Amino acid sequence: YRTTKDIMIKANEVIDKLTDKEKEFIVKGQPVINNKDSIHIISKQNNDEIIDEIANRIKEYTDMNFKSIAIIGKDIDECKMIKQKMSKYDYDIKLIQSKDSEYNAGISIVPSYLAKGLEFDSVMIFNASSEKYQKNTLDIKLLYVAITRAMSKLDIFYTTKISELLN
Repeated sequence: YRTTKDIMIKANEVIDKLTDKEKEFIVKGQPVINNKDSIHIISKQNNDEIIDEIANRIKEYTDMNFKSIAIIGKDIDECKMIKQKMSKYDYDIKLIQSKDSEYNAGISIVPSYLAKGLEFDSVMIFNASSEKYQKNTLDIKLLYVAITRAMSKLDIFYTTKISELLN
């Protein structure tokens, strides 16, 4: 993976939550970049606070000349809500709704299950709360994919309580 060491360590911690049988044929990713301070785990009171912080991060990352930024929601309904709430900010944001959607860098909102195969300078996972990502095979794999899409910066937001997959 072309990602930082910290991001890959976090991803491997998540995939380790699978049962031994489920991990039998999984090869853990190896990072190629050693960059400290690449992960931020951020607690917010509600979705609106997450949206406001995402808008701040987008400004920060575009100022750093990042060419590709993704906001990853768990499913398409969450992504549509994010898109609607982000409309109050003056950003050109594309919602990726299917594998056929065109992706040409910039700022994208993408459901976790469509993120595989894509990579971004920065990834913001919208809400990795214990309610959204539970300890089951599907959620473990979705969160792993979301985490491993980030090459330089990973912001993981959550409300209430963070998913046990990230502890």
